[in-house]
Amino acid sequence: MTDASELPPFRPPYVLAGSCLALVGVWDRDVHAPPDGFRPVRLFGRTAAVVIANHYTEPPAEMPLRYREVIAASLVRRGLEVAAVPFDMVLDQQLPVDLGRQHYALPKRLDTTFVVDESARAFNAHAHDLALEARTHGVVASVFAVPIRIAFALAVRAITASIDVLGDAGSPHERARIKLRPRGIGRSMRVTACTSRGVALRTVWCQSWSWTSTWLGPPSPLERRDSNPDVENPDAPR
Repeated sequence: MTDASELPPFRPPYVLAGSCLALVGVWDRDVHAPPDGFRPVRLFGRTAAVVIANHYTEPPAEMPLRYREVIAASLVRRGLEVAAVPFDMVLDQQLPVDLGRQHYALPKRLDTTFVVDESARAFNAHAHDLALEARTHGVVASVFAVPIRIAFALAVRAITASIDVLGDAGSPHERARIKLRPRGIGRSMRVTACTSRGVALRTVWCQSWSWTSTWLGPPSPLERRDSNPDVENPDAPR
């Protein structure tokens, strides 16, 4: 394990790489109040959900931290702006927990019970208040899903390049761009269980890649605006 005293000053951007699994869907109930001025993005009347599981096996030379994490987040909006707000991030190493909390105000937590079993056929992750289980689709389903797999891989690249991740677990709140660049079309998967902090994900799609590059941008303070930007200001000139 790398000690914080052995690392250079924290100066992103950094590029990490390793395996990645991404799920999208909706949470079965609201779990986390969005930052001031934001409101949940609703799909089918429920909060839009994103879950990402990363295994960083190729860290940057400046920050040689190899670790696993599972991120549970909700999508929020403020006017036309859309962002992702993680409400739970489970890791297996303390140092990236500290760095994420200090610099990004992200709700990272170390869980000594965090266990991941990953293979070409299945992905299983378990920790306190976390369960994620998925199985690779069979050959026929995978072949028929090729157009969706291509579209989803492109969407992951495009969406993560255009929306910020918001950290509201500290003060001040922070925002940063974190771009995922999966290689290839990956494997489509069937989710059998996904719960975090007592809420369950109703999955729309799940896909995994053996290699994904993650571009971690620098943080910046999250500016405050009118807490209800969709309501017209009665004092505005007409």
